[in-house]
Amino acid sequence: MSITKGMVVISEAGHDKGDYFYVKSCEKGFGLIVNGKTKKHINPKRKNIKHLSALPQYEIINEIDEVSNKKISRLLREIAREAYNGQSARH
Repeated sequence: MSITKGMVVISEAGHDKGDYFYVKSCEKGFGLIVNGKTKKHINPKRKNIKHLSALPQYEIINEIDEVSNKKISRLLREIAREAYNGQSARH
């Protein structure tokens, strides 16, 4: 699955492995990703799309200019909580 603007993704490599991000834009094999906390809308992280895993069931508003860092952070936290609660418990 290709990574596109507006998707929610999980980082699969690097120090932010396992973190949820919003894809602000894509260009030449890289995604500009934000999470509202460490990577703000004004200063997104540039990450190779090979190191991102898409969550197609979640798509945030494409007009990110109207979305604040606080809203992005809150929404990603809710998605992470929902994904965590949906997993089966380990024995």
